[in-house]
Amino acid sequence: MAGQRFEETQVVVKTQTQNATTLADKVMATVLYFSQQQVYTITTRKLVDELTGSIEKFVRAELSRFEGHKTLPLVLVITLMMFVPVVAYVTLQATTSMFR
Repeated sequence: MAGQRFEETQVVVKTQTQNATTLADKVMATVLYFSQQQVYTITTRKLVDELTGSIEKFVRAELSRFEGHKTLPLVLVITLMMFVPVVAYVTLQATTSMFR
């Protein structure tokens, strides 16, 4: 919407500048053009700042959610690291006693 308004302003200012007969009219049209461009720049900056803030909030929320979800897999990995050697030892003992 802001981009469309900016383009409309450019057309209006260009028309006013072309139709201007005196130097004062041309200067006024140029000042109008640059003041509209300044408003457009400020509006765009505000939009970008708000969007950046929203993205930062979203990323923080997702990171905190991710931190909470990674606890269970860590517990499972630690449990398996302790359980696999025990199973291997029991299997080794059962196999050796079977062949005696």
